[in-house]
Amino acid sequence: MSGDMPMGMQLGRDLALLLPQIAALLTAVAALVAEMLRRPRLALALTVAGLLVAAGLALPRVGRPATTVFMGTYRIDDLSVWAALILLPATALCASSPSPRSATPTARGRSTACWPSRRSAPSRWPARATPCSSSSACSSRASARSPSSPIRATTGRRRRR
Repeated sequence: MSGDMPMGMQLGRDLALLLPQIAALLTAVAALVAEMLRRPRLALALTVAGLLVAAGLALPRVGRPATTVFMGTYRIDDLSVWAALILLPATALCASSPSPRSATPTARGRSTACWPSRRSAPSRWPARATPCSSSSACSSRASARSPSSPIRATTGRRRRR
């Protein structure tokens, strides 16, 4: 601690310099709580808004000299400021981009992207199934759901012998 500043003022200065990192942390906590409450749209909005706010809080540090906080244990320099300015908006952009796997969920919460065709899908599943790609993982999952497999198509449980 420097001798010319009281402890309370030093702590306030340190926390003000760490405000972008604190905002990103609080954003992550808020998004996780929203997901636990089964509110994915709220979680997405909180994530994007919070990350952009955290990037905005890092803007005033551009071009300022490097400094340390918490008695020299954490350094804030141009690299950390520019990393926050690049990574936080990029993360918000990635979070807001739609996922192709979540575009057409089924009643079970799985994507319909791996069904081999509309004809082989059981009638209780949505009829909007898309053709399957030629990947081996996709074909093995599709064959596990076929009516001729040992797993019953109606209940999803194995038959007892």
